Amino acid sequence: MKKLIVGTSWKMRKTVEEGIKWLDVLSEYLKNMNEAADNIEIFVIPSFLSIYPFVEKVKENNLNIGIGAQNCCWEDEGAFTGELSPMHLSACGAKYVELGHAERIEIFGENYEMIKKKMMAAKRNNLKAILCIGEKERNNNENIKYNIFENQIMAVTNQLNHQDLEKVIIAYEPIWAIGKEISAPMDYIDNSLSCIRDVLNKNFGFSCGDVQRIIYGGSVFPETAKQLLSLKNNTGIFVGRGALNVNYFIQMINWALAVSETK
Repeated sequence: MKKLIVGTSWKMRKTVEEGIKWLDVLSEYLKNMNEAADNIEIFVIPSFLSIYPFVEKVKENNLNIGIGAQNCCWEDEGAFTGELSPMHLSACGAKYVELGHAERIEIFGENYEMIKKKMMAAKRNNLKAILCIGEKERNNNENIKYNIFENQIMAVTNQLNHQDLEKVIIAYEPIWAIGKEISAPMDYIDNSLSCIRDVLNKNFGFSCGDVQRIIYGGSVFPETAKQLLSLKNNTGIFVGRGALNVNYFIQMINWALAVSETK
């Protein structure tokens, strides 16, 4: 069993100063929790301006926390005003990049061809891609869900092999559950995760779907974190608003430590 993953992405929230205060609290907690580094993979994706100071803070405190970006360009450098170079991210010490979030598609007009190019840029620069997928509406028809997931995944990963896929984290975020007060129903989530694993096994073979790191995002809060982490087909949680309170994020790490002993 791979390490359980506890990650957070803040969208456009928290100033650099606010973020550093948040990270100081988490750092103090983790200094006395060696088992967290051994049993759990933790990542934090703050706003862009906080990436470098977060990387430096993690180095300073010798913490096993990965820092990432919420987006990147598909080119390493050039005349791309306002874009964020994946090469620069890697050079400054970032480890992760989030790709394909529903807001990038719906608000900023990204399409899957662009996301695929960003995936290849992440691979080229040794960044761990967190690929967001999910259906727009709740759907209990497994065939329809399967087709949605297959179309989304293969549109982005069809130039990867099964070894490349091992370096990708798939974040299942049902769009209809993002920003709500509760997570999607547990049985629905587990069924969707199983469906995603079937897609990977069919298209990549090598039992890819059985070992793939797939995490759930979409209104994750301390009240539901333990249940989510305990789901058979789930390997982690991807937290938004619920992690802006650092004590809530720490509580979720504690839940992950407890669950990791039973998985």
